[in-house]
Amino acid sequence: MTYKIGYDIVVNEEDCEAIGKEYETMAKDFEQKLKDYLASLDRILAGSVKSGQVADNLALFQQEVKGLQKEVEGISKAAKEKNNQLWNYNR
Repeated sequence: MTYKIGYDIVVNEEDCEAIGKEYETMAKDFEQKLKDYLASLDRILAGSVKSGQVADNLALFQQEVKGLQKEVEGISKAAKEKNNQLWNYNR
């Protein structure tokens, strides 16, 4: 369904909804990749690099990746909520 907004702007609801779902899929994929990456870092720290400067630096890097993961989850959740609000408002 399309809606006219103002004088000459037309919004195609189906396209917007499809794009919103595509962004949700991309966010889920990115979150999964971060989760897999953190699991790899865990395995490296547990098995291969156990001590020394490299281990210390890798552990710090791992903490930064965990922070990034939390940020991505928050952004993803906020975007999904806004998308749902938009389409619930228009119905």
